[in-house]
Amino acid sequence: MRWLLPSSCGGRIRLAEIAAVPLAVACFLVFSWMLPDRGGAPSHALADGLAGGLTEPAPSTSLPSLTRDAEETRAEVAAVRTPSEARPAPDSEQDSSSLDLEVHWDDGSPLVHAQVFIRAEGELIRQGTTNHSGRAEFAPIERAGAVLHVAQGSLELVHSDLPAGSGPISIEVPLRSSVQGSATVNGLVPDPPVQLQLSTFQGEVGLGAVESSLRKPQDLLLRQSVIATTETDEAGHFTFGGLSPEWRGELVPRGGYRLAEGGTGLRLDAPSATLALELVPPALLEGRVLSPTGDPVPHCPIELELHGPFASNRTRRESDGEGRFRIGIPSEVWDSAELSFRAPGIGFRKLETELDLIRGADLGDVVLHTARGVTAIITDLDGHPIEGARIRWEGIQSEGSDADGSCRLASLPPGELSLVAEAPGFVPKAFPLPDAWGARAAPDDDPLAIALRPVTSLEIHVVDADGETLEGAVLRVSARPLFLLPAGEDLPADWGRNDAVEKRGEVSSDEGGVRNTTVFLDTRTGGRAVLSPVSPDVPIQIRVLDSAEEPLGWEETVLLKEGESRTLEARVPTTLHSLFGSVVDAAGVPVMGAEISLLDPPGVRARTDATGAFRVEPLLPETLSLLVRARGFAPRLLPDAPTDTPIPIRLETGREHTVHIVDDAGRSVHASQVLVIDHGTTILQARAVADGRYHFEDLPVTPVELIAVVDGEGHTALASNGSETTITIPTPGSLFVFWNPGFDTSAAYLVTVRSKTAPGRRVWRNLGPEEFEAGGVCFESLTPDTYEVSCFVDSPSHSAPGPAAEGEIEVPAGKRVEIRFDP
Repeated sequence: MRWLLPSSCGGRIRLAEIAAVPLAVACFLVFSWMLPDRGGAPSHALADGLAGGLTEPAPSTSLPSLTRDAEETRAEVAAVRTPSEARPAPDSEQDSSSLDLEVHWDDGSPLVHAQVFIRAEGELIRQGTTNHSGRAEFAPIERAGAVLHVAQGSLELVHSDLPAGSGPISIEVPLRSSVQGSATVNGLVPDPPVQLQLSTFQGEVGLGAVESSLRKPQDLLLRQSVIATTETDEAGHFTFGGLSPEWRGELVPRGGYRLAEGGTGLRLDAPSATLALELVPPALLEGRVLSPTGDPVPHCPIELELHGPFASNRTRRESDGEGRFRIGIPSEVWDSAELSFRAPGIGFRKLETELDLIRGADLGDVVLHTARGVTAIITDLDGHPIEGARIRWEGIQSEGSDADGSCRLASLPPGELSLVAEAPGFVPKAFPLPDAWGARAAPDDDPLAIALRPVTSLEIHVVDADGETLEGAVLRVSARPLFLLPAGEDLPADWGRNDAVEKRGEVSSDEGGVRNTTVFLDTRTGGRAVLSPVSPDVPIQIRVLDSAEEPLGWEETVLLKEGESRTLEARVPTTLHSLFGSVVDAAGVPVMGAEISLLDPPGVRARTDATGAFRVEPLLPETLSLLVRARGFAPRLLPDAPTDTPIPIRLETGREHTVHIVDDAGRSVHASQVLVIDHGTTILQARAVADGRYHFEDLPVTPVELIAVVDGEGHTALASNGSETTITIPTPGSLFVFWNPGFDTSAAYLVTVRSKTAPGRRVWRNLGPEEFEAGGVCFESLTPDTYEVSCFVDSPSHSAPGPAAEGEIEVPAGKRVEIRFDP
């Protein structure tokens, strides 16, 4: 990466190349994937220059951005401008620290839709996005000591000190290998631009994952750390650069666009600079927003929630300058949509519509209802004002209250509403708002008075034997009941139990009409976990476990009073261990985003960072069973992984392989599962692709045994070296067991049939009147094998232990055989 600055005589000075150091991914917060407000395309302009203000690209289930994002109108700190809008060079006397950036690849092409972050003394002070010319403009800053970061999606390309001086700066980024090409939509240049996402299966991209301090906590999902994003330029071209030569991955159009040849993504085995994507556009939700007086409402915020049979998705958009909106519907199956239009000071409207994923929906003119507002004074039960309290209605909320407890919520629709007042550490309270409230000229003259009661909560801080914070331990908390909502009809309907808890797992059961609950909590952030609201006057049992959920020798039972907030220190006396190492591919290149799973109990405990490194701690055992998986690679099982010593793990590239399950006649047979099992652990499971055919994407190249489960029986075969393996399921046979008609029918008889090669394969039948009348019993659907047949009798005439009669017989495929007993 090279800096290019203008000299005093108008020339350009090339500074020395600056080497950048790859970044590691920081610790993350576990968050539900379907977060509200995660959807939406990145802003094309700059958001507030505040720490944590970056919104990362949303997962592939997000809505496309065919209208401007709400953040595009927020340019308090800075704004991205096209070259024609770029202002002249600043005056060195009055504006010497202003900053104009132009970012391009080293082949001269602009770096489009790149995210730019500027940080000083560890704080994020500016952020923005380059336009189609690779340019971004920032408000004045002090350049000395500032650090610049340039990223594509969640992958960083530039990280270096910002040079001193004045005037615009040109940044040249090494292209290395790349994925480049052009995209068309129905044969035309995309307008608006199409967003594209590049996922990495193998190889490096730039410097690795964006530093955690540049992102919001909820964006620290490591599965996004191998994703780069960009969008097509004015000619439909796109470029993903900074790739290593051995890169492999997948290119996916975002926003509901699909490949014309079918599918939603294009898998690439190597970088390519000659791609031509023909895309099919998504269906549209469109219309126009009008005020109560019939005037268009420009840039009206729109909240869209999609509903389907198995999921929902929420995102935010806004209308254009003429009040029109065109929102793309992604290719997932959604049944209906709910739209909320809220224009501050103008009006509100809520609509529901059925969806047609082919034709979309035209909502026509959406006329807003007249808006109103309410002011509240929020206090505790003793009348003391609560600072930072809020009032909310559905998806909108007020700013935090000031020192006198006052806050105001505007843009409310007409009609009688149920609002909620809430504050940290207090039980939220629902209160009605009459239809006429807020319609007066001065509603602030008559604020509502709302008193909140404190919540019962418990905070646990885990420390080691020396009193130092211990992060990563697991807390097992149990009570009967553990979570108990305070009594009262004024509780909000949406206020569930343990709202402040980020749970690793939960087990509940009903005992005598009382809910007995156990939760498992992570303590990755500061070694702390908070439970709120918890049951007062109920014994709460707490135990500290390691990352594999082994007890660490500290437990305690506490009893809280109503409204009490208590903090416990859990001091762990046990010596603990760490599991750490690195994951690389066959060429020694770090593998980022690989899943590190422990097998007892099962679950992903970590993912590798940009350098391929991982760490799981604290742990009690000195050795563990470890499973390592990464997309594009064959999984690897380490049955005895040691702790406290680096573990080098090399993954081999997986291969695609199909398994065909047939019967003796060559007809396809359905299998409930097709697996690869290593040391008793399932390391891969195939997916069904056609009748009797099952596909592995990352099967090991080395010989592995496949297991097809058909009708509860496992059938094995060694995977072939080719692209397909056939497993033949033999036609089952049957066995008819006869006995002497002189049997004592008053006795109890049991006949068992057990496989000699697989003793666990065993069937049995109790003999009753029907079997005695038939003179025998038939065992159907037996896998061809040799079986041991035994007859047990329970009567006074047979008191000896063991079977009264037994024999051995072979059951061939598709045949019926018989055996006679005469006890």
